[in-house]
Amino acid sequence: MTHHFNHRPSRAPRCQRIALRVVALFILLFTQIPAYALWWRDGNFKFVEESGPRATVSVSAADNKIAGRVVIPETVEYRGKKYTVTKINKYGFSGCKKLTSIIIPNTVTSLDSHAFANCKHLSDVTIPSGVVSIGDYAFKNCPALSSLSLPGSVKSIAEAAFTDCTALTSIELPETLSKIEESLFMGCSKLSSLTIPESVRSIGPFAFNGCSSLDSIVIPESVYTIGRAAFSHCSSLKEINIPSILRTIPESAFEKCTSLRSIVIPDKVTTIGTDAFRGSGLITATIGDGVTSIDLCAFDYCSKLKVMIFKSVVPPKISSNINNCAIYVPKGRKTIYSDVFSWSRDVVIFDGIPADPYLIDDGVFYAPCSATEACVVAFDKKLESAAIKGSVTINGKAFAVTSIPQEAFYECTSLTSASIPGSITSIGESAFHDCIRLASVSIGSGVKSIGYSAFAHCRSLTSFIIPNSVKSVGTYAFYGCRSIKSVTIGKGVTSIGNEAFQECNALSEIKCLNPVPPKCSSLQVFTNSIFRNVSLLVPATSVKAYGKDGVWGYFANISALKSKR
Repeated sequence: MTHHFNHRPSRAPRCQRIALRVVALFILLFTQIPAYALWWRDGNFKFVEESGPRATVSVSAADNKIAGRVVIPETVEYRGKKYTVTKINKYGFSGCKKLTSIIIPNTVTSLDSHAFANCKHLSDVTIPSGVVSIGDYAFKNCPALSSLSLPGSVKSIAEAAFTDCTALTSIELPETLSKIEESLFMGCSKLSSLTIPESVRSIGPFAFNGCSSLDSIVIPESVYTIGRAAFSHCSSLKEINIPSILRTIPESAFEKCTSLRSIVIPDKVTTIGTDAFRGSGLITATIGDGVTSIDLCAFDYCSKLKVMIFKSVVPPKISSNINNCAIYVPKGRKTIYSDVFSWSRDVVIFDGIPADPYLIDDGVFYAPCSATEACVVAFDKKLESAAIKGSVTINGKAFAVTSIPQEAFYECTSLTSASIPGSITSIGESAFHDCIRLASVSIGSGVKSIGYSAFAHCRSLTSFIIPNSVKSVGTYAFYGCRSIKSVTIGKGVTSIGNEAFQECNALSEIKCLNPVPPKCSSLQVFTNSIFRNVSLLVPATSVKAYGKDGVWGYFANISALKSKR
């Protein structure tokens, strides 16, 4: 007889198999147990033994409930052994929202990653002279930290160490520092002054991005690289130097630096990167003779840029939009540069680079916009009064001042008065937009157009006279002029753009001098309450015409202007 056996190995119960897998995972993770696995709690602190021949420990908060002023001890005893505190542990005090002040002992040499990140009320930190390194994100998002002094012992500060310290106004960097790392001060919106030591060789990407209170900074000649967007959105930055050894202005380096008025690119720079000065407040730019490439959008949306000086006899490759600008080039190179700028709008090219290619007078900047005409912009955003000249002499040649271009005085928040001469024919888009203290404007008889949003949000204006020479009032021209009570619209005005007088809620009287009702783009030219509450005064012979008009007819109170005796 033959016997057949179907042998199947027995299987362990399911719970046993799971237990074995857990043990295997535990062995995998913990077979290499670090030498500093010993740790203990002592009051507010947790200590972890460090590896090495010396008896040292790192320290962190026992929990995130630690509050008030905290003093970290230099030494601590455990089981009869004395340890020296040498490091603030990774995430050591992170998220301790009630921590207000901390004193770090002289024995500490390093602050690890995220050591004090997100300590919302930490306002006072004492960093001792023994600290050599500060880890990444060490003080990230400490919004109460207003100032900090770093000792000369610090040799490295890792990336983003002070990111989003929104109250930080000043900090002293040690002379031992060789690099400003990526995002180091990004979002420090109140940082107003900083000295970069001569020891620094490079500035990382986004290092000062969003430092909106930083008004000036000196980059030492030792710096040979600047990272992408290093100074972008530094909206108060008025002046900055470019080190002579720099080879590249990187992408977005000074993008949206809206207070920056002038820049000189050194001769050793070969490339101005994409978006390098995009949307900045530049009025003048000098391009060194080593520049061979101006990349895409490098100077796009620089609406105030009125003078560019090119030093090279060979034009660089230009991929950026440069318009409405006077271009000065080396003697005899006008023709070749004209080919390069053939696609640009309203560019005038001058043969030769004069000593004085523009004029600055009482904070107002004048530059040629054609062979015979000049335009005007504010050079100083803190300008209080603008008495614009009707004509100027630039480099020995007379120019008539004929236009106030786009954003010429935009956000000049200290400007209280402006006098516009009769030589001016146009007031450009957003020319005086957000001049919140502008209370007085006189406009000469030569102005023919008031552009889009030209006086929008000039909330200190109480009255405005649009002269008879003006033919068109642009969309949003006086939008949000919330204090304006009376407006006189000259008899030459034939068209008024949409929402030109929206949100002018204090308006009580409009005088419209044109016998023919100006064409309004829609009922949205005025806020509804204006139709109900404002007195509209028009020529006596035109009361009926205004009453029948598709827009003007909505005014509840239309009456005749009083005739002058």
